[in-house]
Amino acid sequence: ATSAPEADPTASGLNNLLRYAFGLTPQTSPLPATPIVTIHNQSLRLDVRRRQQTVDLDFILETSTNFATWTPSPTTPAVIATHTDGTETVRWEIPATENAQYFRVRVRTQ
Repeated sequence: ATSAPEADPTASGLNNLLRYAFGLTPQTSPLPATPIVTIHNQSLRLDVRRRQQTVDLDFILETSTNFATWTPSPTTPAVIATHTDGTETVRWEIPATENAQYFRVRVRTQ
């Protein structure tokens, strides 16, 4: 069904669960949901725009050095901006400890 959480009726690469989590509609381009990574004082910052007050979702930052093993980060994101469209931008700040570090944000329902 096109309304199921795992469905991607627009074939954009973002399923319905992720569109909901990141505050997007089916017609919205997925570009606003693209995380932004910057380096600041020996730390990596990952900024993600997400729907505000999503008590029904968990946003879990996971890190890897090899794409095979993913580890949940103990870092709690800080809200750095709120937007008039019902979304907020949160930031995870992680010490840069490896030569190669990869990140992903996993979204799951509670």
